[in-house]
Amino acid sequence: MAVTLIPGQRVELDAYLIGDVLTVTRVDVAIIWGGAALAIGVLLSHWTALLTATLNPDLASASGINPSREYLILTLLLAAVVAVAIKVVGALLITALLIIPAAAARGFARTPEQMAGLAAVLGGDFCGWRAAGCGLH
Repeated sequence: MAVTLIPGQRVELDAYLIGDVLTVTRVDVAIIWGGAALAIGVLLSHWTALLTATLNPDLASASGINPSREYLILTLLLAAVVAVAIKVVGALLITALLIIPAAAARGFARTPEQMAGLAAVLGGDFCGWRAAGCGLH
C-alpha cells in the first residue's frame, strides 16, 4: 500500500489481494515449479525434525534437535511459498489455501503424514477448480 503514495506510480492492489492468473508468464511458472520442488525437498528432508519440534519442543531438545532452527526452517519455507504464490492466488486466497485444506484434512487423517498428504490433495483440487473457472483448462 505504501507504493500507492509515490507520485506517478500506478499499482493495482486487487492483484495483490486476489491474484491474477492471467498475468502469469512462463518464467513465473518456472519459478513456481522450482520453488515448489525446493520446498518439498526441504520439507521431506526435515520432516521428522520439524514434526518433533512443532509437537513437543522439549522432546525435540532431548532428541538432539534444535527447535529454534526447525522453527526458522518452517518459517522460511512458509514465507517462500507465500511469496511465490501471491501473484497467482493473492494474499487473501493464499491464507485460505494454507489453512482450510489442513483443517479439512485433520478430521480424516490418523497421522501427520496422512494429514499433510490429504491437505496437499485438497489444496491442489481447489487450485484446479480456480484454473478451470478462469478458462485455463
